[in-house]
Amino acid sequence: MARKKKENLYEFGKEDMSLILQHFAAVLKNVDCTEVLGEWLQLKLYVSSHMQHLTAERCWSTLSTGKAFANVIKVINLLRVFPVSNAILERCFSTMTKVKTDWRNRLGEEEVECLIRIKKEGPPPGSDAAKMLIKAATERFLKAKPRRGEMKQ
Repeated sequence: MARKKKENLYEFGKEDMSLILQHFAAVLKNVDCTEVLGEWLQLKLYVSSHMQHLTAERCWSTLSTGKAFANVIKVINLLRVFPVSNAILERCFSTMTKVKTDWRNRLGEEEVECLIRIKKEGPPPGSDAAKMLIKAATERFLKAKPRRGEMKQ
């Protein structure tokens, strides 16, 4: 059983790492690509024998600050930039279509960005925080000078 596990560890990610090295060869100028596959194997063996008790975050912070496995760490850091899925982007576009409707077609980029930020990061509707913000905004609106074309009361 242990032998099978070790064989799986040797093969894990080997083909993927080769493909990554081929695909990103132009970007990996400061990486010794000939060393990456060897370092990848050493990294897997080291983590499996010395770092299994650590959380993934703790393991990564320990590895990324050290000098060992420098080439493979640079490749992994490159890959960490890419999103695993585009779900976040899809949610942003969905929010934008809810914010910028036909009735709000004259909103500028800055206003749309602010409204999306409020929608995503603001307090949930109906909460006490939301009620306080609505009250403050209403009071500020009522104290403002009337704009041109508005009827005075």
